[in-house]
Formats: sequence, structure tokens, C-alpha cells
Amino acid sequence: MFKKVKQFLSKFKLREKEIPENQDALGAYPLRMQISAIPERRYLRTTRLLAVLTFLNLGVMIALTGMFIYRAVRLDVRVDSRRFLNIYTMDPAQKAIVPVEFDKTAVTTMDLVLEQAVREFITARNGAFMDKLKQKENSNKVFKYLLNDELQRQTDRELQVLTNEVQSNGINKEVHIYSLNKTPGGLWRALVDVFDRVPEDPYAPVCACDDNSRTCLACKFENNVGHHRYLIYVRSGLGGPAVMGNPFGIQVVGHYIVEKVIHPEEQFWDLPSVLRPEL
Repeated sequence: MFKKVKQFLSKFKLREKEIPENQDALGAYPLRMQISAIPERRYLRTTRLLAVLTFLNLGVMIALTGMFIYRAVRLDVRVDSRRFLNIYTMDPAQKAIVPVEFDKTAVTTMDLVLEQAVREFITARNGAFMDKLKQKENSNKVFKYLLNDELQRQTDRELQVLTNEVQSNGINKEVHIYSLNKTPGGLWRALVDVFDRVPEDPYAPVCACDDNSRTCLACKFENNVGHHRYLIYVRSGLGGPAVMGNPFGIQVVGHYIVEKVIHPEEQFWDLPSVLRPEL
């Protein structure tokens, strides 16, 4: 091993031209001068060795960088039921920390079915109509998800209050859902506006839309006689009996409504900036 190292280092030894010893004199410069007469010659071998080590180090760093880039490109980050990746950002408009929405999310088919059921429940539970037939259909959509007797009685009383309000004021309560998200604990959270609107002609509706476009929102805000904003929490799951309109046995085991304060100077303050009609 020592011989191999010695042979390797001998490659960096200066190969000097053989000249008579009497000509190797420092004072004979520039006519007769030999490199071996210069005292700084002892540093040349070290410099060459350090240069080789530097190039070897650069080669190793380039190889490691290529390997890391290759691994990073092939890295697959998936969000599933066993591993949650939650990213948050600061929303300057709301002055609050909000979760970042993923471009791609892994959801199951049952989650989509639950979302549609919760969306239908929230719309029917908080809406009311002067048309008695339409209001009856609306109530049926609510009670097909309620299997608890106590919850049914409480909801029935609340729906009766809404029905009396629309009948006495001659208005309809139309629900517009801005966002509906499922928390990691299985609780659904919705931001909802309820508009009090005069019944429209079904053949010529004023706002024939039900989306979050700026045009649709501006129309609903301009053509209402009053509106309220709510945060609604719904806990739902499977396990109930299959009934007409609810073949998967989805049941709502609890819902909670929190009324939000709408600032007079900025009625869209609680909405994401992309949903604000004036932007």
C-alpha cells in the first residue's frame, strides 16, 4: 500500500533537466539558473496535490447534486387517509392564517358522495320557500339525513320558524355556499350566505345561476332585501338505513350554525379574494 502511494506521489515530482552541478547556482541568473536552487520550489508539489484534490472534490459534489436532483424529480408526495400534509399561508385580506388548497388531492369516491349529501343538507336546512309544495320537498331533503329523534324534533322546530318567516314577509330564503371543506377530524365546514329575495318568475329568473362567479354573486347582492352570513359545521357519516334518495345510509349526527358579522363598509370581507365581485 505504501509503495502505491509513493508511486502516485512520484508522478507529481518535478522532472528536471540534468545539468552539471557547478551550473546550479542562484547567482548565475539569468544565464545559469536551476529550479532546484529556488527555495520556494518545495511548495510546487503541495500546490499540485491540492489542485488535484480540489478537482476530485468538485467531481464528487457534481455527482451528488445530480443524484439529489434525480431523486427530487422522482419524489412522489401523496396525501391519503394515512398521511396528512397541511400547508398554511397568511391571507392579507382576512388577516388570518388559512390552509393552502392543493392543485391535486387524493379523495375517495365515498368522500365525494358525502360532500354532495352535506351540500344538499346545508342548502335545504337553511333555505325556505313560499311555495308550500317546494318547501315540503325541501324539508324531505333535510329529514332523510336525520335519524336521531331528538335532532329531528329540534330541526323541525327550526324549519317551522323559517317557514313562518318567509310566509309572513313574502320572501324566499336562498342559500349560496361559497366553500365546503372537510377537516381532518371528519367535520365539514361551510361558509354560506342566505339571501332574502322576493319570489321570481320561474320563466324569467333574475339570477339564473348558482355558482361562485363574480357575475352571479353581484346579481344576488344587488337583488335581495336582506342577507346573512353563516359558518356551518356538520358532522356526518355512514351506517344508517338505506332510504329513498339516500341509498348509502348517510346520516347527519350534528350541525352547528354560527352567524358571521358583515361589516357595513365591506360586505365581502370574509370571502376569498377570487370570489369578490368588485375585484
